[in-house]
Amino acid sequence: MKNILLKISSLAVVLLLLVGMNSCVKDEFDAPPSQNIPVGDMVTVADLLASATSAPQKVTEDKSLYGVITMGEQNGNLYKEAYMRDATGGIKLSLLSSTSLAVGDSVRIYMNGARYYNDNDQITIDSLETTNNLIKISAGKTVKPIDVTISDINTGAYIGQLIKLSGVQFINGELGKTYADAQALVTENRTLEDCTSSTIVRTSGYSNFAGDLIPEGNGTLIAIASSYRGASQLYIRDVEEVVMNGERCGDEPGGSWEVNSSIKAVKDLYQGSRLQIEDEFVFEATVTANDQFGNYYKTLVIQDSERGIEVKINDYDLFLTYAVGQKLLVSCKNLYVDAYGGVVQLGSVYDDNGEEKFGGIDPAFLSSHIQLADGGVALSPTVLEINNLTEDYLGMLIELQNVQFVDADLNETYAEPAASANRTLTNCDGIQTIVRTSSYADFGGNQIAQGNGSFVGILSAYNGDYQFIINDVNDLDMNGQRCDVGGGGGGGGTVTPVDEINETFDAAVDYSDIAIEGWTNMLVAGDRSWQGKIYNSDKYTQASGYNSGLAEMETWLITPPVTNIGTKKLSLKTAMAYWAHTSGNPLTVLVSEDFDGENFETANWTEINPLIAGESDDDNAWIESGDYDLSAFSGNAAIAFKYVGSDTESTSYRLDDIVISDGTGGGGGGGSTVDMIDEQFNSVVDYEDFAAEGWVNVNVEGDRMWQGKVYNTDKYVQSTGYNSGVDYMECWLITPMISDISSKSLSLKTAMAYWAHAGEPLMIMVSTDYDGENYATATWTEINVPTASSSDAEHAWIDSGAVSLSAFSGDAAIAFKYVGSNTESTSIRLDDILVQ
Repeated sequence: MKNILLKISSLAVVLLLLVGMNSCVKDEFDAPPSQNIPVGDMVTVADLLASATSAPQKVTEDKSLYGVITMGEQNGNLYKEAYMRDATGGIKLSLLSSTSLAVGDSVRIYMNGARYYNDNDQITIDSLETTNNLIKISAGKTVKPIDVTISDINTGAYIGQLIKLSGVQFINGELGKTYADAQALVTENRTLEDCTSSTIVRTSGYSNFAGDLIPEGNGTLIAIASSYRGASQLYIRDVEEVVMNGERCGDEPGGSWEVNSSIKAVKDLYQGSRLQIEDEFVFEATVTANDQFGNYYKTLVIQDSERGIEVKINDYDLFLTYAVGQKLLVSCKNLYVDAYGGVVQLGSVYDDNGEEKFGGIDPAFLSSHIQLADGGVALSPTVLEINNLTEDYLGMLIELQNVQFVDADLNETYAEPAASANRTLTNCDGIQTIVRTSSYADFGGNQIAQGNGSFVGILSAYNGDYQFIINDVNDLDMNGQRCDVGGGGGGGGTVTPVDEINETFDAAVDYSDIAIEGWTNMLVAGDRSWQGKIYNSDKYTQASGYNSGLAEMETWLITPPVTNIGTKKLSLKTAMAYWAHTSGNPLTVLVSEDFDGENFETANWTEINPLIAGESDDDNAWIESGDYDLSAFSGNAAIAFKYVGSDTESTSYRLDDIVISDGTGGGGGGGSTVDMIDEQFNSVVDYEDFAAEGWVNVNVEGDRMWQGKVYNTDKYVQSTGYNSGVDYMECWLITPMISDISSKSLSLKTAMAYWAHAGEPLMIMVSTDYDGENYATATWTEINVPTASSSDAEHAWIDSGAVSLSAFSGDAAIAFKYVGSNTESTSIRLDDILVQ
């Protein structure tokens, strides 16, 4: 960008410029507007924490939050994010574009128009514009980390704060690895411990230290404490802040285990992982599961009246002597407690070539730890509803009543021939849980229970998600009549057909399952449905396997049946992000003529191929489908959007502006024809996207549209790549259709500032087949209109004069297309557009 200061030639000009900057001078319409942004009431991070909820809240008053940046994007470990703190706490900033914010920058966040929310105590201010919401005050402030322990950060008390850990090391299993996958640019989690507790260090594959080897010693680490779904995780700012050259703890067997002498009952064994028990505590428990049917390898599951636990035993034959229902006396002395995916296990620690490992109790010492108690019992499982499962029931024998496997599993077996498998159990309200079966289970090849009834299994967990393990398939009594299952948060049931669909998802709630009258949001596998998403003021729906922890995920979003479908056309917008699918497409669009709002599994579905975002498209770029003809179908028909993925096949897909009608669709806008255009932009609001009846303001790529600008009483619209942080941006401003275009002429005023383009930033085009919606598939012809160029004075209005439109006939629309980037950042403004 040109430096306007070079143009100052006298003190008078300086004074005029300063006055203008303090009153929204029109000549400075694209400069950082910090001087023009109100301050209002001051708020603190503590204030936001106290008022934030899981649903984003929009601030509608002038308020400011002051703080110091504790982490920016410099090392590539964050993208369009930063962390800051004030005297009351730390907070995460989600930015619309990349910035140069650096550690020690003192900033003011102007909160009016911003949104904030609480995600498991991680307070985030969302979608901040760097020009409108973020004011840098000074740089170079000293930011000292807070000395804490891993146990401290696991309480959630330091989320968003810059912290320092001492006496920490990466666990043995991480040694020899790099922080992340720098080749495939994949984010990785590494486990950090202080020999009593552990947490996750999360590193982006784009970070400048992703390919560095994990340090093998013990020492200190400075990082930002964050949270994901309630679990603590750390972000390293600079690899130089990881200093681990000391001797590792826990080199001797048992040395890294915290000695615990407060064990009183089985529930006390759930105090945490890596505990060594020294006292003489003995408890009585009953065997609820063993490996009689191959679903538990060298593992007993036992429980007392309050809690269950897994006991690891090395000897397989001896292990089988403990029958289900047998009472045992278990001595914990010199045993160890560890957790695997949320399930607590009791066993031994042994040394394998110098590496400490957790394993089963050796047979030589088994009799000193486990003895048979008198008698046995007929097991009485605890009866629970799926929605009442809590960690208090982990390890216990549970009975779920009035449940059934989902329709998609009915043709499946409990396990695959050579792999464990997850199957989905649901109640009649559509609330689901997972049943996991080992490939070694004797009943793994059995067909899934077909009916409704009672399910009995051990409640387990994996990565925080509950799952059940069957001990004996004969315990299941699921032969009753199947019930009609609710849609998992999105409707379902027989619905009344509609004449047309025009869904813009304006009622979507961020991170909440889509629920629209007449629509079906169906969970088939996994625990994720189509969810509402909000980006800036844009609302849409998204499905994604990213960070789901799911081996399999499938969700369907289905429209109500639409009448006389053969006369209709479908249009929609789709976008994808972070393509990770290697086995087929994540999104499939299907049509059914016999779906009634409820029978999606038995209905007949035919795949169709409207244009949707694909692997070759840019991340987050909206792709217009154009009009897809549905004349191949007849009668009433519904359209389904089926997403299939997993934790690794994790491409994100979003949908918006779904239109099914006998007209054309896609892209929003009007469609009505006008006789003339006389737009002086008198209704624009400063820094807000321009919106006027019949006009279409389209964000094709990037996150910017044509915006209103105000100088004194003069109003106009502007598009600019300045400070956008994007490699490419494109936005269109399109007039309504204008009748009898050949008899008309176009005139307008344009201005430019800070020319930085190699080519032309503005293109003016005419279309005679654009109907107010189909801009992407319409035919556009560029016309030659005198506009502001690199040779003109900055901010000087250039009058085009009258440009004849006689080369065109019929009705036509005129589009103003801006193309730029963070470097191709010339600012262009328009005013006084007249077509007559």
